[in-house]
Amino acid sequence: GSELLRSRRRLRALHEERARLHDLARASGDWMWELDEALRYRWISGQFEPVTGLPSEALLGRGIDDAPLLDAQGRPLQPPITLTELLRRGQPFSRVITAKHTPRGRLLVSRSALPILDAEGRLRGWRGTARDVSAQVD
Repeated sequence: GSELLRSRRRLRALHEERARLHDLARASGDWMWELDEALRYRWISGQFEPVTGLPSEALLGRGIDDAPLLDAQGRPLQPPITLTELLRRGQPFSRVITAKHTPRGRLLVSRSALPILDAEGRLRGWRGTARDVSAQVD
């Protein structure tokens, strides 16, 4: 009886945590994404389409767009590096800016991400967040 009760409490806590994270993501205006080891989209949250005008389903299974990383003024970093090169390093990163061409025009997008590693420490993909920072960059 007590094991069943503990199991139900753990399940309820997991559901609460999931709802909490979902609400925080929706409140932030950011969208979340997940890539596989080949840098193809596995999942994109619902906030993607309202910001970009692109349906997230259309990107699933497709590779992430490569683009040069930009500085706070929207100019390519020196020395130049692309988003794909950064992802292939397999290291966490925060607030890197790239341009993204969308039906809503050219957006400047800030991304942060963590690598997904398997039990042996091999890179299996990425989980991250993205935000339209076009208004902050000029």
